[in-house]
Amino acid sequence: MTEAIHYKEPQPILFSSFPFVSSSLYCIQHQNIYPLSQKRENPIHILNDLYQQQQRLLKHGYSFYSLAIQDIHCINGTFLCTEPNWIRPLKNQAILFDTPFIKNQFCCPAIQSIYKLPSTPVTGSTAFEYSLASLASFLFWGIPLDSITATQMESIRHTKWYWFFQRMREREPTFLLI
Repeated sequence: MTEAIHYKEPQPILFSSFPFVSSSLYCIQHQNIYPLSQKRENPIHILNDLYQQQQRLLKHGYSFYSLAIQDIHCINGTFLCTEPNWIRPLKNQAILFDTPFIKNQFCCPAIQSIYKLPSTPVTGSTAFEYSLASLASFLFWGIPLDSITATQMESIRHTKWYWFFQRMREREPTFLLI
């Protein structure tokens, strides 16, 4: 038996949720919580919703510096990253890491290379775009962004995704093509 989840309208920046222990995606819809399979949900829908969430954060001077699968939830058909620890304030369009933070497989190389605090500023949009591309690579092929083969790239040639992955595989991506 599933208990009803009461949802109060959040502030525009952060969304509150109860934590999930599993590392798989979950969906909350019509009082049901269920694991989300890649076959049942469209990865492009997931990525687009996360991109829209990032745009709302940017309007308020915040940015994701990374994403994590276990923190992405579907609430009535909309995918959201519900973990506020992945969000940092922006100063001059950059994130300055001056307190301890979490690194994961979806962090951009500039963040992976931070070993002392305070860090040099990391462009907020670059960090998010790389993380989104890493997540997309995981959703499409189940592998890290750096492990995409030429054959896999060839399978999406002549699409925006091809150019998106090409750009994100560079060390300093500067724009997003979705």
